[in-house]
Amino acid sequence: MEIKKRINLMDKSIAVIGASNNPEKFGFKVVKALDRITKRIFPVNPKEFFVLNCKAFKEVSDIKERIEIVNFVVPPVVSLSVISKIKNKNPIFWFQPGSFDKTVIEYCKKNNLDYIIDKCIIEESDELVKSAKNIANK
Repeated sequence: MEIKKRINLMDKSIAVIGASNNPEKFGFKVVKALDRITKRIFPVNPKEFFVLNCKAFKEVSDIKERIEIVNFVVPPVVSLSVISKIKNKNPIFWFQPGSFDKTVIEYCKKNNLDYIIDKCIIEESDELVKSAKNIANK
């Protein structure tokens, strides 16, 4: 089911599929943004050992902690492959632009999976940081 309401990202365990050490890539930008609001970030990239001082995992299934949100910054075919492997763990699947297509969304609907497609996780984390600063300055 598509989730439209705002999700509180504070202290959530979040896997980032397609995390990167390249500052030009969204896989880097997502991890950097999330690092400001949670220390439970799990970068997933078979070519990386660490991303921004976070231990990287070859596959999401290598993560021992329960993952609450899986964020995708990979092509739709990769997203679909990952979803099919971990759908029974019931995380929220959060798709960045370009990481999903009609097939991915149909798969989520068919399997009654929770997903987000209309919100950027970077923007959501920025909003949380701004809100926290506003509260601190009052």
